[in-house]
Amino acid sequence: MRDICAQMRENSIPVMKSAMVARSAFKVPFRLGSTIYELSELEAKNPEAAIRNAEGFAQEVRDVFLGVETPQEVSAHA
Repeated sequence: MRDICAQMRENSIPVMKSAMVARSAFKVPFRLGSTIYELSELEAKNPEAAIRNAEGFAQEVRDVFLGVETPQEVSAHA
């Protein structure tokens, strides 16, 4: 993934600075018919981290559409 991101940057192809991390908290709500905001530690490991990750990604998507610069780059391997 690092090589792909580096090649995209080298060729001036825009890349999101945030990355969605594969988390069980993103899969469990589909099975339970709930949202990440409703998860407990018993249903998924560290739902708070999933919420922060999803909200950060959503904020960046919003900022891209509005043309707002994001302050710092987050590793694509978080």
